[in-house]
Amino acid sequence: MSSRSVYLAKYRHTASQRTHFAIFIPNLSLEGRHVGSDFRSMSTQGTIINVVGEPLLAGYTLEIERNYECKEQRDLRELVFLGFIEAGNVFEPENTDHVNGDKPRCTIEEEAARVRPPPRGQDVRAPIDGVNTKRCQEWTMEFLTRLVEKDLIHPDAVDIAQAHRDAPTHGIFGYKDGK
Repeated sequence: MSSRSVYLAKYRHTASQRTHFAIFIPNLSLEGRHVGSDFRSMSTQGTIINVVGEPLLAGYTLEIERNYECKEQRDLRELVFLGFIEAGNVFEPENTDHVNGDKPRCTIEEEAARVRPPPRGQDVRAPIDGVNTKRCQEWTMEFLTRLVEKDLIHPDAVDIAQAHRDAPTHGIFGYKDGK
């Protein structure tokens, strides 16, 4: 069976903010191209899977965007290659219309929906510990770990993403330079 590339999408508005993590799977028409280095110079559409929200009042919710255009995202800083998944586990849109929602259409998206988004009511001044304080990075790591446990992606994907995480205090009010 053929395979599809999976990337870690890293967003940051300012250096003092925590990096937003998402999983990006390029559309089939881009398979075989190294979109990690070319996403600014060419149309790079695909599916983005992430949680969005905030930790205090609303919490986070799952968001799945199909035909998401990376080239148009100013805050997208980097696409980091994580590995491959079997093509049969990925939904391929029938057209190029942008669709934003939370309804899973394939195995990979169903697994994302099984990972509980970070809740509301978190202490926004506490360092990120992955238990009492979670954000999108922690959710993404749980999602990748679940994909490894289900044998959908190689275990190296978790190690690669882990190497890109912020320090537990980076972007947390009251801490300077991640300390």
